[in-house]
Amino acid sequence: MFKNFFLISLMIFFIAACASPSGPELIAKKIEEKEEMKAEQIEINVKNVPQWYLTPPDGKGVVGYFVGQGESASIQVAKDIAVQEAKEDMASAIDSKLSQTIKKFVEQGGITAESSLVGKFSTVSKEVTAETQVAGWSLKEGDVQTTVDGYIFYALIEYVYGDENKLLQQKIKQDNEMLTAVKATEAFAELEEEIKKAQESN
Repeated sequence: MFKNFFLISLMIFFIAACASPSGPELIAKKIEEKEEMKAEQIEINVKNVPQWYLTPPDGKGVVGYFVGQGESASIQVAKDIAVQEAKEDMASAIDSKLSQTIKKFVEQGGITAESSLVGKFSTVSKEVTAETQVAGWSLKEGDVQTTVDGYIFYALIEYVYGDENKLLQQKIKQDNEMLTAVKATEAFAELEEEIKKAQESN
């Protein structure tokens, strides 16, 4: 009887072993399940992307809105990546705005391409852009979503235009050569007018 019981137990074990997936099959099954979970999670995340990320607010040239996205196993790291991406977009917009102003200075001030002033203005523009990345902006919106491997963070930062003009004006006034070259230009008068309007609106 014990022998029969042993044989029956052995058969059940053998059948169970055959029914269960082997090592490689089990790994493949787990990989497949994880990929399915990822696909489902991606679909959910795509549906839940904040509307303000897809269509940032229109600041009418007075306020700039910039978005960024970060993904990481850490919420804080995901947020940092998203904010940095948004700040890079902000810097690009400010740099473009400053470049247009400086182009007017060069044209209206009769500054030639060979003049050392061109390099000075370029340096000043880069300094102003770098300084506005450090301060002057604020996090307007933030949204976090979970993923299979961690988190996605969406950021919307706000920058009120005006500080970059003030910084540019200050740096020009600190250099007599630059100030002498542009102080009589229409572009410099426009810059000072923009600064005045920004101060009155605050």
